[in-house]
Amino acid sequence: FVLVRKSIPGWWIWAYYMSPFAYALRAVVINEMRSPNWQQPNNATVVGGPTVGEAALQSFEFQTETVWIWTPLLQCRYLWKPWAFATVMIVIFLKTPSSHGNQIIMQALLTLQAAFQKKNMFSVLKAGQEFDETLDSQ
Repeated sequence: FVLVRKSIPGWWIWAYYMSPFAYALRAVVINEMRSPNWQQPNNATVVGGPTVGEAALQSFEFQTETVWIWTPLLQCRYLWKPWAFATVMIVIFLKTPSSHGNQIIMQALLTLQAAFQKKNMFSVLKAGQEFDETLDSQ
């Protein structure tokens, strides 16, 4: 769901500007609402008023200036690596209640490792099973 910016309490506004998902959503919404499909005149307004797409963007208080079109795209392009790194670090150091949870986390990390290094998935999974066996023996 979308929260209108003015309805967010002042002490929560940092989340509005920090969320990578919000930037991605803004980019997609602005791109869609400015497409030719939404450029019909809005019959609820006077002649020369905003189009249907512009009226929809204004109703949810989306900024439509050019800077708000490119900022989300640049934010998504250049900040995905720090966000992904932070997520992986949190998952690695997250304390789980059982060793089974640790095995699930390690399996996910091994899958990511295989994807980034373009390795054969079966050899990585076999190495992961050997790692699990060493964890179980300890």
